This record gives sequence, C-alpha cells and structure tokens, in this order.
Amino acid sequence: MLEKATSGTLSLFLSSDGQSIPFGRNWVATVEQALDSSALMFSFLSPVSTGSAWINFEAGYAYARGVKVVPVAIMGKDLNALNPPLSLLQGFNLKSHEGMNNILSVINATFSTSYPLSFNEDDYAGLFPAREKAATESFGSAAPYVTRVTMEILADEKAWESLRGEVIRQHGSVFSDGSKFAVSGLEVRKYVSEKGQAIEISVSPAHFNLHIPFLKLCAELAFVGNERVFVRLDQRAEISADMWEITGRLHDTPVKPVDNKFMFEEVVFEFAVVGVRGSRYAEDDICPIWAIAFDAAALAFPQTIRRLLDLLVKHVILEEDEIPF
Repeated sequence: MLEKATSGTLSLFLSSDGQSIPFGRNWVATVEQALDSSALMFSFLSPVSTGSAWINFEAGYAYARGVKVVPVAIMGKDLNALNPPLSLLQGFNLKSHEGMNNILSVINATFSTSYPLSFNEDDYAGLFPAREKAATESFGSAAPYVTRVTMEILADEKAWESLRGEVIRQHGSVFSDGSKFAVSGLEVRKYVSEKGQAIEISVSPAHFNLHIPFLKLCAELAFVGNERVFVRLDQRAEISADMWEITGRLHDTPVKPVDNKFMFEEVVFEFAVVGVRGSRYAEDDICPIWAIAFDAAALAFPQTIRRLLDLLVKHVILEEDEIPF
C-alpha cells in the first residue's frame, strides 16, 4: 500500500514481511545491512511487537547510525503508555487514515518529496477490518478515540498465579517473561507500588468484550474494593467542557450528576486525566490526556458503556482535537 502511494520510487525494507529477508538468510546481519543504507525507519508498535526485545534492538541500532526513527503505535497500543526509549522519540498513534497520511508527511519532510496525502478511510479499514469492527461493537462512535482499557489492582502472588492460570486455561498458552504475560490483546504485568504489590491489566479496544470476564475476575481478586476501569483516549480526544457545561449539554439526556461523578442508567463514571501532552497552540502549554473511568461494576453492562460513549460523542462532550504531526 505504501509502495503504491509512493509510486514505487522508494526502496522499502520490512524485516518481518518474509520477502525483504529471504528464507535461510542471517536475519540479524540482513537487518543491520538494510539499516546501514536507510535514512528513515518507522517502528510499528503492536501488542505483539512491544513484547519483543528485537523492536528495541532494531530501533536502537538505527538511531545510533543516525537514521531517523519514528515510532508508530498500532492495533490499540498507545505511544504515551510505552516505556523508554521508544516513547522518548517523536511519533504518533495510527488510529485512522490520517495516521497513514502522517507516514507520507514524514517521508515528504525527510526526503523533500511531495507525495499526495492520498490514504482514505477505506484504506485504513482494509488494514485491520476485523479489529475495527470489534472495537466499534464495544465503543460505538467513540471507538476511533479509544486506545486501551486498563485496570490496576492491589493483589498478592497467589492472585497473580490465579490470573495467569485462568488465561492459560482459556487460551492454552501465553507470552510470559516472569513479571508480565500477554495473549490476544490482553497484557498483564505485576509491579511494586507505594501501596504494595500491584497488577496492571491492559486490554486492546478490539478485545474488550472478549476479556470482560477476566477483568471481572481481577476485580474479585483485588485486596481493595471499588476498583475502576479506565477507557483511555488518545491525544486527539478532548473532553471539551467542565462539569457545569457537561451537565448543561446533557440536561435532556439520561445522564445525571451524582457526587461529583455522573450516572447513566446502571453505570457510574467520571472523566479522569491520565497524562499530559504538549499544546499545538503554544510551546509551553500542556494539555490533558483523558480517560473515562467506570466503577468495576460497570463491566456487567458493556452495552450501556457503548450507549454512553455514543451519547458523549453526539452531544460533543467527547470530540476530536486533531494535533498535526
């Protein structure tokens, strides 16, 4: 697709396409040779690739050689949630055809070319059709904004082993390195927080409905009740009003304010800031990165969550604040 958009005038190398590296070749040597002759590298970060040490090896080797490295988060990954070193580089989340056109923009800026920004919605839909459909089934018209669904719980080693055992029972095997495991859009890691041993659960939007039973089990095993589930939004998403304005915009809807939160049908929720980003308007300004936080009890009502997100988009509570690359 990229070769067609650039009329075949660029020399492209993809380390995992089965063609750039013929069968039987020394993989490492071939990658190094390709990177030595490159000026630009897009590092595509998916739930699978971020679990591999090779992604950092390739990017680090290229960066050390003076190659421009641009991380691109795909398939539900969020660049803001990644660890260094790749998170320190300027990149973007590929969530729409505009993200695909960002790739062409970077190519134009790097090589002084003028390829048309020609990718459209159909092109993007053709990349991940099943994933986009699944994400839309879970989050409706808000699906393009959702990067991950996360939960953090305080739990001991016994709970960790129970969760890992449940995933193996359901899926047969998992990718695991001792402190984390991952399978089918689900990533789970353990760490020590200020409050004790904790477990972080992260689910891609396309796999949310699949892993709702697992999220419910996590809430049951937690030491502390009232766990919250965060539907994390990407940098383009803006919660565009304060609580009073939100209440005003939703006054003719079933959404009602309750103790500095909101209630929609059976679901209690609030808007939470989970990070910051630079402003496109002023260098020194920072803007929030948002999430919609639900009580864990909301997991029993996934269709209510979808109807709520549709309503927030319809009433311009959740809207797009496009940030140029």
